[in-house]
Amino acid sequence: MLCRRFRAKVSLPKFQLNANPTRLLSYAEAQGNYTRIVTPQRTLLPGMTFTQLERQLPGSLSIRVYRSFITNKTAITHIEGNRVFIHKTEIPIGNNYKEGFMKELGL
Repeated sequence: MLCRRFRAKVSLPKFQLNANPTRLLSYAEAQGNYTRIVTPQRTLLPGMTFTQLERQLPGSLSIRVYRSFITNKTAITHIEGNRVFIHKTEIPIGNNYKEGFMKELGL
């Protein structure tokens, strides 16, 4: 029996944030040309770059804390030194982002 592989082009719908991104996003992490979006319910891997996601997020709710991390300000549970915690997940705060991050949070 001969086995052949078929490749089909599948067009996926563009990922768009819903009307309430506060509930949707806990944090996002850049992974090469893709972005991993973590929500309270699940993890999403939309076919979009980190920069594309950053443009869609409202600046009043999200903040970049590291070269490859954006967090939802309302999801931050606590801060220790150069680390932000969203529940049990530890996210580093980059030196280039720390001053702006602390200023944005009023610390």
